[in-house]
Amino acid sequence: MASWSEPPATVDAYIKGLSEFARPVVEKLRGIIRSEAPHLEEAIRWNEPSYKGRLLVCSFSAFQKHVALTFPRGAELEDPKGTFVQGQGKTAIRSVRYTELGQVDEKMVRKWIKAAVELDANGGTVAARPLDKPKEPVIPEILAKALAMKKYAKANAIYDSLTTHGRREYCDWINSAKDTTTAKLRVKKSVEKLMDGEGLNDRYRA
Repeated sequence: MASWSEPPATVDAYIKGLSEFARPVVEKLRGIIRSEAPHLEEAIRWNEPSYKGRLLVCSFSAFQKHVALTFPRGAELEDPKGTFVQGQGKTAIRSVRYTELGQVDEKMVRKWIKAAVELDANGGTVAARPLDKPKEPVIPEILAKALAMKKYAKANAIYDSLTTHGRREYCDWINSAKDTTTAKLRVKKSVEKLMDGEGLNDRYRA
């Protein structure tokens, strides 16, 4: 989470103190939430921006290399792409982690916000359940070609050993590149990390 000598008093103050990486991601998420659910009470709770109806509906936090969008009742939300990360222990909390602005799927975030608001309005208890089995990501052709090379056999093996979520992080990162040059650079970086036995964001897990 962003480091503060004193907790920020407002969400605007929170955003002002963020890094150049995190600020546009947080601003995007905030805009979606306020547009989709303008009635929710926006405030700083537990040192992070949060949105409350009857109870807490969602929140977001900025870390060193990712931004987390969190739903206290995320276990009851649909996650067709398998992007949710479960909280520690037996919990209904689910989070989505974004390492860059291009990963924010506005259509999906709006669906989550709408569903979370409906759950909050309807009340009831939170039923914790295991994460849905995520669908296997479609590997980008440019990455598949690189991993098929004999000299990158180790990288290919590490990629295959990753969880579905781990493979999806690589695929989404490369697919979100805005041009071919950027995509090639990301493939190069991906192969290097895989050769070192790493998932894309292993160093920044929190």
